[in-house]
Amino acid sequence: MSVKTQFDNLGDALINRELARLIAARIPLSIDLSRSPESFHATMGVEGIANTRLVHGPRGRMMLAMAAAALSGQRCYFFLNPGGLGGGVGDSSRAFISSIVYNLILFGLKMVGVKVCLAGVSFEPMTRRELLVTRFRRAICHSFSVRDKESARYLESEGIRVDGIAPDLSFNLYDEPAQIIGPRDIATAYSFRADRGLDMERLSAMAMDLIDASPAGSIHAIVSQVGRDNAAMFSLYEKLSASYGPDRIIFVDCHQSMDDASAIYSRVESLYSNRLHALLVAAHAGSVPVALIPQGKQRKISALFTDLGLSGNIIDFNAPTPSGCAPMRRDTAYQQCEQLNAFFDQLLSAR
Repeated sequence: MSVKTQFDNLGDALINRELARLIAARIPLSIDLSRSPESFHATMGVEGIANTRLVHGPRGRMMLAMAAAALSGQRCYFFLNPGGLGGGVGDSSRAFISSIVYNLILFGLKMVGVKVCLAGVSFEPMTRRELLVTRFRRAICHSFSVRDKESARYLESEGIRVDGIAPDLSFNLYDEPAQIIGPRDIATAYSFRADRGLDMERLSAMAMDLIDASPAGSIHAIVSQVGRDNAAMFSLYEKLSASYGPDRIIFVDCHQSMDDASAIYSRVESLYSNRLHALLVAAHAGSVPVALIPQGKQRKISALFTDLGLSGNIIDFNAPTPSGCAPMRRDTAYQQCEQLNAFFDQLLSAR
């Protein structure tokens, strides 16, 4: 693995960590840390992953080591970052050229025998440039799997073959029991990304409706799980605490600590969010995950929730205040964990 992703995003740290754990449980793993900051390494907890060698600079050192290993006849895999194709190409010429260059490097690795793998990624409708990059990468990959049925249908409609569906990497959390800390004493929590035109006035009004419908004196939390969400979430905290008092509204920044995220969510009855991995981490800790998203948008969340039998927990952001949402079934989550591990058992078996 070579870690390069959104370094202020706890969800990206989580899925990279779980990918590392899934690999290292089966074969020796090397993680290239030359393209990521030490703070992200700490959030991932890379030092605690057994059967793992950490590679520090110079950049490209591990690429050469992989090529040499493959040429010597060793079985060698290179796992791409599970966040997708590096943030998306969109209409950026610079990002498009960078992605093509990276594809050429990956193609060179393929030619010397390295098995390039992309596991458990979701796809939404792409631009022409993104489709070109994805088709090229699909041709390079030894294994190319997606994490939901909708992504598979979309890619296949574009003539891009997928090798199967691998559950979201975060479901490997269910390999170990959740750490439940203290009583479930927080009625609702809110964790939102605000970098895509989120209507903060609508969000604060909906949060107030939910707080007003909760038991008198109940506690509520504003949670920032991504560093760039901090300002917007703290602004929401200030508005709600001014209305209900600071003793009823708390603010938690957990974007650098899985333990902090698990600790707060283990106290929460229901989490309302438009961030997938906030919802999935909260569900693992026993909260009811409620996806609050504009109708027809953020298909990565709605597609996965539909596959999980949680379509009733997908609420239109502009609809009336939600009610009656259900927790994720534990048997469903454990089944996802088993399917994920079976996928890696098959992929990394000697053949």
